[in-house]
Amino acid sequence: MKKIYLFLTLMFFSLGVGNAWGAEELKETITPKDNGSDSNTAFTTATALSNGFVSNAAINAVTEVSKVYPGNGGWKFGSSSAAGKISFTLKTPISNVTKIVITAKQYHATKKNTLNCNDIGAKTLTTSFADYEYEYTTPTEVSTISLVSAKASSGDFRCYVKEIKIYAETTSGGSTEPVDSLTAK
Repeated sequence: MKKIYLFLTLMFFSLGVGNAWGAEELKETITPKDNGSDSNTAFTTATALSNGFVSNAAINAVTEVSKVYPGNGGWKFGSSSAAGKISFTLKTPISNVTKIVITAKQYHATKKNTLNCNDIGAKTLTTSFADYEYEYTTPTEVSTISLVSAKASSGDFRCYVKEIKIYAETTSGGSTEPVDSLTAK
């Protein structure tokens, strides 16, 4: 009987049944415009809003930008000696956000750097575009996205950001009933 209960418990958790938040769904995708090559002209708040996104339909305003450039594959952040930062507000805040996934990579083949999203924590990037998850400890309303590059040991501040995806808890799909209330007969 214990083996059956253990099997059912593992099965329910692997299906997302019994988790504290319920199911997640993609609420918004924000795509920085690919410039085709790196530019040496940094965005201003105005040029980032008008020229920095594939579509700015979800963006209300770019509130801060420093050392962020049009880049090959998306935005290029930072320089060899200074961090890149961009902050923007959404037209409509998103409730119950569980995570933000950033597709990014480091700029230099051997010089490491990190990227932080909404002060959740820095992630060390790799040389190929990959998805980096910034998870909230509890579902949170998000109205602003803020990205900051930082230098890792023996690195620099530069990186590329290709895509930003915002996920939120949904009330449909998956049960939030605790697993211990389910019994096998």
